[in-house]
Amino acid sequence: EAGDRQIVPSTWVFKRKRYPDGSIMKLKARFCVRGDRQWEVIHGNEETHAPVVEWGTLRVILGLMLNYEMKSAQIDFRNAFVQSDLPRPIYLELPPGPFRENPELNGKILKVYKSLYGYRRAPRLWFQHLKSHLTSESFGFTASSLDHCLFMKDGVAFVVYVDDAIIVSPDGDKIRKVLDQLTLEGFDVKDEGNLTNYLGIKIQKLDDGSISMSQPGLIDRILETLDLTNAAPKETPVTAPLGKSADAPGPSGTMNYRSIVGMLMYLVGNTRPDCTFATHQCARFSHAPRLPHEVAIKRIGRYLLGTRDGGIILSSKMKVDFLLILMFDRKL
Repeated sequence: EAGDRQIVPSTWVFKRKRYPDGSIMKLKARFCVRGDRQWEVIHGNEETHAPVVEWGTLRVILGLMLNYEMKSAQIDFRNAFVQSDLPRPIYLELPPGPFRENPELNGKILKVYKSLYGYRRAPRLWFQHLKSHLTSESFGFTASSLDHCLFMKDGVAFVVYVDDAIIVSPDGDKIRKVLDQLTLEGFDVKDEGNLTNYLGIKIQKLDDGSISMSQPGLIDRILETLDLTNAAPKETPVTAPLGKSADAPGPSGTMNYRSIVGMLMYLVGNTRPDCTFATHQCARFSHAPRLPHEVAIKRIGRYLLGTRDGGIILSSKMKVDFLLILMFDRKL
């Protein structure tokens, strides 16, 4: 029945979803498309890009929450990608395991009409599906022209990062109406209550009314990867700029240098700007790290060990004028 269409391999993906402190929230299993084997999109002209919210936008939203004492709700779209329709069906092999080993299913394939995780266009199709509803007459949101994942209407801001969303408003009833409308229009959503963590970032309201943003769970994973859990901390993340060190010996261990740099880049881009210079210095040598670069990246780890709970503080005393300047500068 597939005709000349490609029959794409499929697989299972198992994942541990964690809280910001690193503890396990739940175990997940997903039936996924092998997008790396999907030549129809790889060699075609179909667009696969899907936007995600910028962290500058999120920080501005949090600052406005402080100044105007706004209420918030965090929601998770369950199985988000499978909620959008495919423009045309795709054909999949049976996944590894009991299905493929069942003799009654020998020679069978799957004809799929809904998007699946792993399908190369899945993120884009999901975002278009969500955006079409949010900007419809029933919702009435307008998408920001420069941050496509920020949607606004009178008194409500809706921020989305793939399948995680934040709704902010001074009026809790307006937030509830948005949640009810999402359910009414067929979205499978989980209301996770007030904003306490977002994409692994711990968001905590302090006693003085300020908001702290930190990533202790990610720092723990970096320290574990570097084998520095019981090391002595350092007071600074760097001592001097790094050079090429072409004549220096190679790394002493088997660390995945690029992976650690990637985790550090995510950390400094969100909550730890104090490590930006040191991390960018190490990132310059990701293609061929030497021993001095390994020593430098371990020093960053030792610094993080002593400042594990540090992060960005959004003070309740921040001036509204400053936030408005930020917004106009970003043209939101």
